[in-house]
Amino acid sequence: VAGTGLLKTVNEEGVENTWLYLPSLDITKEISQEASNQKFMGADFTYDDLGSRNTEEYNYELLREESSDGEKIYVVEGVAENPETAGYSKVRSWISEKNWKPKKVEYYDLDGELLKVQRNSSIEKIKDFWVVKKMTMENKQRGSKTVLTWKEYEINSELPENIFDPETLPELTEEV
Repeated sequence: VAGTGLLKTVNEEGVENTWLYLPSLDITKEISQEASNQKFMGADFTYDDLGSRNTEEYNYELLREESSDGEKIYVVEGVAENPETAGYSKVRSWISEKNWKPKKVEYYDLDGELLKVQRNSSIEKIKDFWVVKKMTMENKQRGSKTVLTWKEYEINSELPENIFDPETLPELTEEV
């Protein structure tokens, strides 16, 4: 996965676009909306898992409030209106009141069975923004696990406009 670039943008109409740069093939390809529920590079995350979830595809309900290590946690369940397009039948999240980041997310397959569990750790505040520095996704049905770690964040930095151009992905991944 080293050197791989992933770019997700949202246009004026609210449509999300995703591009993937593969250094071994030296190509940048667009990921179709239909493929967004597929595995990212064979990992346990899908392309959609790595972006912001389209909240309009789910009906949400607060199930309960819990406490963990003295911290208030809200357990929220989202049931998909159309599971085939959403990718999951439901998503259950344990959200911290402290930073409004999910500590844990359960993903249920189209038959309503537990498919994956995502755990977010190393949640830190950088320049007034809470960020997740480590995500672990465990596929309960396959018995596999993927860990994503962010080494560096840049918050409120000056970004050139061309950074959001898929054609610049090869150059940007060389710098990492």
